[in-house]
Amino acid sequence: MWCSVSDYIVRECVAGDEVALSLVAQATILETYARWVRGANLYRYVTEELGEELFRTCLEDRAMRLWAAEVVPTGCIVGYAHALRDTTDPLAMELKRLYILHNFRSLGIGKRLMDESVSFACANASQSMVLRVHYRNEAAIGFYLGYGFQTIGEETFAAGDETSRVLVMRRDLPVL
Repeated sequence: MWCSVSDYIVRECVAGDEVALSLVAQATILETYARWVRGANLYRYVTEELGEELFRTCLEDRAMRLWAAEVVPTGCIVGYAHALRDTTDPLAMELKRLYILHNFRSLGIGKRLMDESVSFACANASQSMVLRVHYRNEAAIGFYLGYGFQTIGEETFAAGDETSRVLVMRRDLPVL
C-alpha cells in the first residue's frame, strides 16, 4: 500500500469540513452496505441523513465533537469520528460514527480516531461509551471488540422501507 500511518493527521473538525464529512459518510455507507440494503433505500438514507446541513449543525454544537483523518499533504479527509452525549444514559458518550474509506483502513486511523473519542468522553466525565453497528459489519464489530466494547443488546434501524438489526455495544471508561 502506498500510504502509512505517518501520512495522516487526525484533527478536530471545523466549519468548512461539512462537505468532505458528508462525502466520506455517504461513500462509506455505500461501500459498506450495498451488499445488504437495496440501492433506493441507501441513496435515500445518505442524501436525507448524511448531507452537508447535518454536519454543519454538528460542527456548531460544542457538546459534540468530530475528528477528521486527513491525508498529508493533500488535505483530503478519508475518515472521521463523531462523539456526543448518549440520549438514553447521561453518563455515557455515544460514538455516533467512526467511518473510514475502504482504501484507507488497516493503517491505524481507526485507532487514532477512537483514541480521540475516548479522550473526549473521559474529559466530559462519561463513565462509558456506547455505539450501534450493523450486525453484519464483521470488520467493525471485530474492531470494537478489540477496543473493549461488548454487545449489550440489539435494536432495529430503518433505511427507507427496510429494517436492519444493529448491535448495541458498550465499553466502560476509566474514572478520572
